[in-house]
Amino acid sequence: VNCCTAPCVEGRVVNVHRVELLQAKLGLERFRQAFEELLASRPPVPIEPNTHPGLLGLYPYDDEATRRFKRLLNFDLPYLELDPVLRILFERFIGHDEEIAPKLYLSASDLQACQDAGLEIGVHGHSHRVLSRLTEEEQRIELGRCADYLRQTCGVTEIHASYPYGIDGSWNEATKRVAASLGLASASTKVRAITKPSDLKARWELPRYDVRDVFDASGALVSERLSALFTAD
Repeated sequence: VNCCTAPCVEGRVVNVHRVELLQAKLGLERFRQAFEELLASRPPVPIEPNTHPGLLGLYPYDDEATRRFKRLLNFDLPYLELDPVLRILFERFIGHDEEIAPKLYLSASDLQACQDAGLEIGVHGHSHRVLSRLTEEEQRIELGRCADYLRQTCGVTEIHASYPYGIDGSWNEATKRVAASLGLASASTKVRAITKPSDLKARWELPRYDVRDVFDASGALVSERLSALFTAD
């Protein structure tokens, strides 16, 4: 279980879940319209497009307007503007964090129960930021607050991380330095590749496959998919 700690520490709903709940409540088109209208009503801010090659081809099956909207939400709009816009919309259409967060997230005792049941508790950042968008010191705070909380709450000594979003370009060299300096045991990405000995030695950008790559909708293992991972078919 890789978890963010802002909900436990601050009682705050993180942006990625604000977006999911707003889209579920309003539908994509109405959500986008409300977002764009509110953004246009505020003082303009410069957009900070992330030009890493791994992030340039995102959302290929969406139309241009939807693609631009998703990039604004996840990668391009500065957090100092994105945070208040999403909070305002969330309060308008969903509710206040203090009402929603306890229903949405695991508590400290829930995390301890997961650990007691044999699940490994890992770092996913304090508030699910795209790490490559942060300065090295901001990344140290984002990962360090999460690691400190889990160590204190769950007594974890060897702690692993999973980078938020995890796609190529969502972390950088500074992220790996921070992970090492915080004493994290490893960090995984969502780059789909077979893990090699060199990956294990490097430790800070382990590739991995999603369970959906090898299981069907009913949860059954599909042997052809599993074998394809090792044959590149």
